[in-house]
Amino acid sequence: MRAGEALSLVTNASSPVIIQFYDLLGRLQREVTTDGVINLFDTTGLRSGLYLLRVRQSNEAAQTLRLIVE
Repeated sequence: MRAGEALSLVTNASSPVIIQFYDLLGRLQREVTTDGVINLFDTTGLRSGLYLLRVRQSNEAAQTLRLIVE
């Protein structure tokens, strides 16, 4: 994906979901809490590179995804 494009994330959660963007050095770049099914996130300001996207629901295990920003 290109920086500045909206990232679309679909969840099937009934409770709020915490979405965190980390760079490869483990620094938190952005954090969003949402409770929708289809969520759009602004990537403006993210530098090109590889990011880890952690998706966590209150009582569930976190899922970690890789995201490449060009």
